[in-house]
Amino acid sequence: AVSLLSQLEKRLEKIKSEGLENYRHRYTTLTSKIRNGLKEFGFEVFAEHPANCVTGVLTEKYDASEIVRIMREKHNIEIAPSGGELKTKFFRVGNFGNITENDIERFLNAMKETLKELEQ
Repeated sequence: AVSLLSQLEKRLEKIKSEGLENYRHRYTTLTSKIRNGLKEFGFEVFAEHPANCVTGVLTEKYDASEIVRIMREKHNIEIAPSGGELKTKFFRVGNFGNITENDIERFLNAMKETLKELEQ
């Protein structure tokens, strides 16, 4: 697990250079942009008190498994599918790591195109 320790060391260096409060604020802001964008599409953010590292998304209107497939195949964006009874109703969006506002815009634009395709 040397590579994991190396990654952790780099991440901690970044947090230290940015400052912990600035780091937290940035992730809170970026996460809000993702969630607000998803809500504008009519999705429901699942958790009552969600963490800033992942967003669970509930959908009754669209097939969640098709959203995951189209985002992967046509937009090269990975979102996490669910299985079992939730396969067509729930997916997760990771919003932690090295994401930027440009990444979020790309994600939301791809989601918009995906939903248009599903409505045809």
